[in-house]
Amino acid sequence: MILGCVDSRVPAEIIFDVGIGDTFNGRLAGNVVNDDLLGSMEFACALSGAKLVLVLGHTACGAIKGAIDDAVLGNLTGLLARIKPAIPETKFEGEKSSKNPAYVDAVARTNVTLALENIRRRSPVLADLDPTALMFLVRLGHRRTYQTGETLMRQGEPSNSIHFLLSGKVRAERARRTDDRPVTLADLQAGAVVGEMGVVIDIPRSATVIALEPTESLELDAPNFDRLAKAYPILHRVIAHLLSERLRATESQVGQSLPR
Repeated sequence: MILGCVDSRVPAEIIFDVGIGDTFNGRLAGNVVNDDLLGSMEFACALSGAKLVLVLGHTACGAIKGAIDDAVLGNLTGLLARIKPAIPETKFEGEKSSKNPAYVDAVARTNVTLALENIRRRSPVLADLDPTALMFLVRLGHRRTYQTGETLMRQGEPSNSIHFLLSGKVRAERARRTDDRPVTLADLQAGAVVGEMGVVIDIPRSATVIALEPTESLELDAPNFDRLAKAYPILHRVIAHLLSERLRATESQVGQSLPR
């Protein structure tokens, strides 16, 4: 679903090289959000299968210039009022005038950001689009089952997938260099993720993960994770946060296990 400006220079089908009927399109000057467009977006996404909302701003937008200049013209005046909040929100060094193309484009970018926030705030239906990532995760991933004692992954093996634990319990452990006793890094249950390094960088597995009880996971290989993360960039931030937390926990566990 694409919300664009009425300007004839930004036809979505040509810009994105798609055919007639391939996208839902709504167009208003300044790509502003109103109740009618929100309803149209909800129809496209909730009822007709659209998985992404794109707010398409553009350079040298006449509506942005009109808002900067406080233009007054019939019904256009009310439409421009919806753009004006972007003006004080725009951080810009230089001449703040509609005659300055750089400033006009900066306000246009802020207007897009505010429009997205407005869409999420005013439409619970559209605010819940991100969980559709779970649908694609299930579609692209493979369910794996492990009995007690079986290994999900082994330290030193090639690292090329991530596991989302659906049920059961596992233990992550790492072999010591000094003796054969493993260091327990963590016991993890349903809802946890293991093997996240395998979809971030190409290095061998840093730990062995063993099922402590019958366990089921959804395994996603690195290429499919990349496909999913391109559609839902928040996954990269989730993995980065997870890695940070896991690193802190690992350092603590390894530090406690060192001989004194």
